[in-house]
Amino acid sequence: EQALAHDAQRAESAIALTETLRLAKRFDEAVAAGRRATELAPESAPAWNNFGLALDEAERKEEAEVAFRRALEVDPSHPKAHLNLGNLLRLAKRYSEAEAELGTALRLKADYHQAWNSLGVVLGDLGRPSEASEAFHQALKLQPRYTKPLTNLGKLFLDLERFPEALQ
Repeated sequence: EQALAHDAQRAESAIALTETLRLAKRFDEAVAAGRRATELAPESAPAWNNFGLALDEAERKEEAEVAFRRALEVDPSHPKAHLNLGNLLRLAKRYSEAEAELGTALRLKADYHQAWNSLGVVLGDLGRPSEASEAFHQALKLQPRYTKPLTNLGKLFLDLERFPEALQ
């Protein structure tokens, strides 16, 4: 906030403020900061991506999708925007679209452990448990301390009624 007060035209400060407010769970303020960031830097994929995240957290899903897609228009090689759009599409039960976005994120950044985890969730939702398991294991291989894939593997095995594996 002080940086923007000092230089109101500094897009990087508005982008950082959007993310900070979102993480602080001040979603309405994050949306306002995100709007400002995209006005200051309309050709910045990070500005549009962070704005999309703020909109998503504020439960403004349709607007979030528009923001993520705008980030990808600006920079089609922005893996975070593909990940975030994929996660949003999965929650909307648009699984094929989500799988495509997450696949693109992984083609752009093969070691993107969060994208591997999200892809695993989508593959599980699509009824492809062995592929889902492989994706979760890839996420764990890349980031052994990342616990979400373990939780998701447990849920996958629970849904398959493979209780010993779920417990493990």
